Amino acid sequence: GYCLGPTHEEAVTELVAAQSNLSYKQLPLRLYQVTRKFRDEPKPRFGLLRSREFYMKDMYTFDASQEAARQTYDLVGDAYRRLFDPPGLVLCPGGHFAANVETLNGEQTSCPACGEKLTQTRGIEVGHTFYLGTKYSSVSNAIFYSAENKPQLAEMGCYGLGVTRILAASIELAGDSVLDDRTQLTIGKRLKDANKLGYPYVVIAGKGVCDNPPVFEVWNQNAGEVLFLTKEGVIELLSKVQVP
Repeated sequence: GYCLGPTHEEAVTELVAAQSNLSYKQLPLRLYQVTRKFRDEPKPRFGLLRSREFYMKDMYTFDASQEAARQTYDLVGDAYRRLFDPPGLVLCPGGHFAANVETLNGEQTSCPACGEKLTQTRGIEVGHTFYLGTKYSSVSNAIFYSAENKPQLAEMGCYGLGVTRILAASIELAGDSVLDDRTQLTIGKRLKDANKLGYPYVVIAGKGVCDNPPVFEVWNQNAGEVLFLTKEGVIELLSKVQVP
């Protein structure tokens, strides 16, 4: 049978483990690919930001020691930071801890890595860096031979860039307002399209614009709520909206 791959740590580690007589002189080993991934996402939404099929750049590294693996980790992390520096990359100010609100323990108020108070920031995860140690190499017996010709487990790391998500995040940062004048379609159909494409806010000029003062419908797609605001209220709300 076949399985759609959500991630490929095991497959790459098995590939390296199958290489007999791998020498420390051949390390560090850095293997990468740009390919499709698949996730059983329960609620695909926001256009390309959260979907069941997407493109990612993966890299898996194999080093001869923990120190060398940490150096690789820092090297790749620096490269990622330089890549995202122009638009501004949000990082933990004192450590390496981050979590989604829905998965974070509600009683946790400080970073377990640095002890600083946790802060909540809106953002889009477009890349990740993980030091894996021997978690996968020990299971697959991915070894190399040291200078003393003794077998040792490779120290691993995995790194990823969400190619599809970077595209969506770029649109969030530099996107324009869209006027949907497809009057041949119903409002419901156009709202569905807006949700699929990931529009964060939709303003509808419906029958309320005939009121005194005119009232507009504002759909907050992310929060799933509808507001009824005057023109001044719409301008005030949208002027405060920050991109992730």
